[in-house]
Amino acid sequence: MFGGIFKFVKDAGQSLANAVGLGGTDVEDLTKALKDNGLVIQNLALKIEKDKATIGGVSVDAVQREKAVLVIGNTKGIDEVVCNLTLPPPPVSVQAVAAEPPVSRLYTVVKGDTLWAISEEMYGDGSKYQSIFHANEPMLKHPDKIYPGQVLRVPAL
Repeated sequence: MFGGIFKFVKDAGQSLANAVGLGGTDVEDLTKALKDNGLVIQNLALKIEKDKATIGGVSVDAVQREKAVLVIGNTKGIDEVVCNLTLPPPPVSVQAVAAEPPVSRLYTVVKGDTLWAISEEMYGDGSKYQSIFHANEPMLKHPDKIYPGQVLRVPAL
């Protein structure tokens, strides 16, 4: 289960058009950020209270659910995301039920980190850094453009 409370670094992340938590249209900005990253959440319910964001609705799949939490959490001014996103019920089939895919881990970038170094730490092989990069697209535009405090998805291999 991926739901729960996730901690982020409040002063790290992408700045949006309006300052989060200052009474601006921050919910609209975060909704736009989700759409800009190609994330589809049905019945999106997004609430901001000071530096805490709560997201609810139905995500297309587990990967999009994880990415939605990261898009919101990696926004300047947000230090906590409460995830109440659910997944659609699986289709009923007479065939054997497929096992749930392995869960991704979250990694908070520290000063001096590179995707190669993170891959080495998490997988024991730095050359698998592309897996981390692709798991965080389109939020990451280039493998060398990560910053301290950013939280990344590290998929199971």
